[in-house]
Amino acid sequence: MSSWDDFQIVGELQEQNQNLLLQLDAKDRELREVQNYLSKIQTSEAREGKILELAKKNRALNVAIEREKSRVVKLQSEIESIRKSTSPRRVSKSAKDSGKDDLGLTQHLQISSREIASWKEKYSDAMKKIAEVQTKATAFKVERDRLHRVLQKEVGEEVSLGKIMEDGSDWRGRAQQIILLKNKVKELKKELGHGGTSNHTGRHELQNRKNLQMLEETRRKEKDTLAKELSATTEEYRSLRMKYEANQSRKKIIETENRDLRQKLGVLLTKSENDDKLIDALKRELQFFREKSENADMEKRSPKKTNKRVVTILGQDSTLKQQQEQILRQEKIIVALTNRLRNGEGLPGH
Repeated sequence: MSSWDDFQIVGELQEQNQNLLLQLDAKDRELREVQNYLSKIQTSEAREGKILELAKKNRALNVAIEREKSRVVKLQSEIESIRKSTSPRRVSKSAKDSGKDDLGLTQHLQISSREIASWKEKYSDAMKKIAEVQTKATAFKVERDRLHRVLQKEVGEEVSLGKIMEDGSDWRGRAQQIILLKNKVKELKKELGHGGTSNHTGRHELQNRKNLQMLEETRRKEKDTLAKELSATTEEYRSLRMKYEANQSRKKIIETENRDLRQKLGVLLTKSENDDKLIDALKRELQFFREKSENADMEKRSPKKTNKRVVTILGQDSTLKQQQEQILRQEKIIVALTNRLRNGEGLPGH
C-alpha cells in the first residue's frame, strides 16, 4: 500500500468534516431565517399559521443535531483508531539477520517517518475541526431550546408541544380559534340584520368549506415535504455507512504495513548488535597479535614468521577499520531513524 492511499484516507476524513461543517452552516442559516420570520409576523392570523411550521422545524432541528452528534462521535472513533494503529511500539529484537537490503529499507523508513509526521499534523487539524463542529452543535442546541420557549409562550403553557407535532392536523391555535369565532359572530350579526336568510347562510358555509380545503391542502404539502426529507436522510445514512466500512478496511491494511515496518527495523538493530560483537572479537584478536609482535625474543628467533604475522595484523587492522566505519554509518542511520520516529510519534527510547 502506497503513501497515496494513506493521504486518500485523510482526505476522505477531511471531506466528511467539511460536509459536517457545511450542514451545520445550513442549519445555522435556517435558524436565522426562522428568527427573521418570527420578527416579521405582524398580525395574530399570520402568527398562528407559522406556529405549526416552527414546531415542525424545531423537531427537524432536534433530529439534525442528534444526527450531527452521532457523526462527530463516529469520526472521532475512526481517527482515534487510526492514531492508535499507527502509534509506534518498542521494536522487537528477536528478528533474524537479513542485512542484504539495508539501503532500500533505510529509504523506506525515512519515507515512513515523514508520512507519520504528516499523519500527526493532519490528525491535529481534524481534531480542531471536530471541536468547531461540537461548538456549533452546542450553539444549535441552545438556539433550539430558545425557540422551544418562544413557541411554548406562543401556544400557551397548558398546551403540550409534543401533542401539537403529533396531532398537528387537528390542533388549532389560539389565534386561529379567535379568527373562527370572530367570523362566526359576524355571520350571526348579518343573519340577525337581514332576517337570517338561507342563501346568506349557504354562502358562508361554502366559504368555510373552501377555507378548510385550503388548510387540508397546505398540510398535505407539508406532509409530502417531510416524507422527501426522510427519504434523503435515509440515503445519506447509507452513503456514510459505506464510507465508514471502506475506512475500516483501509485501517486494517495500514496496521499490517506498520507491523512489517517494525519487523524490518528490528532486523537492522539486530544486525547492528551482531556487528558490535564482531568488532569486539577482532579487537581482541588484534591486541593479541600486537602483544606477540612486541615480544623481542620472537622477532630474533623467527624474523620471517614475525614479518608474516605483522602483515596479517596490518591486514586485519585495515579490515577492522573498514568494518568500524560501516558500523558507524549504520549506527548514524539507526539513530537518525529512531529520532525521527520519536519526534513524529512519541517512540520510546531503546
